[in-house]
Amino acid sequence: MKQINFIKTLTPSELYALSCWYYISVVASCILAFGMGICQTLQLYAYAKSNHEMIQLKSKQESTRQINDKKEELLQKRQNLEKRLASMKAQEADNLLPTVFSFCVKTIPTIGVLQSISLRNHCAICTILCLTPSDAIAIAHSLKMNTLFTSVRITHLKGYLDKQFYKMQASIEIVF
Repeated sequence: MKQINFIKTLTPSELYALSCWYYISVVASCILAFGMGICQTLQLYAYAKSNHEMIQLKSKQESTRQINDKKEELLQKRQNLEKRLASMKAQEADNLLPTVFSFCVKTIPTIGVLQSISLRNHCAICTILCLTPSDAIAIAHSLKMNTLFTSVRITHLKGYLDKQFYKMQASIEIVF
């Protein structure tokens, strides 16, 4: 019996083609692995950069939070101080009311008749009766001479006939 060789040898052109495919696939695999390594390196660099930025922003956010907390605390202190100042001003105005009242009561009867006086926080409105508008102006001028008042003005002037006499009613606003 004749021996059969089941191994077929390749022709030289097939060997050349096979070696070309081998080298091309090795080179392509190396290029692909190198490309994947570059892509992974770029992604890792982007991750590290964003992580570093996040850490910086967190520290900035913490400092901003501390500044905002301090600002809120200062605003609260300011509101408390404004409340205290308002109460002190109200108390000061309450302390001035008797002085204003007594000054108006002493000054006005020299020229006219004090009909009514209404006192508020920083304002007093005096209603007086006088004979002429010049009397009302004279009363307002005499009230302006006091350094206690910051503003004195005639807000209302009305004339009327009362028992055959012509009289003037004036409202004077005093701001102190």
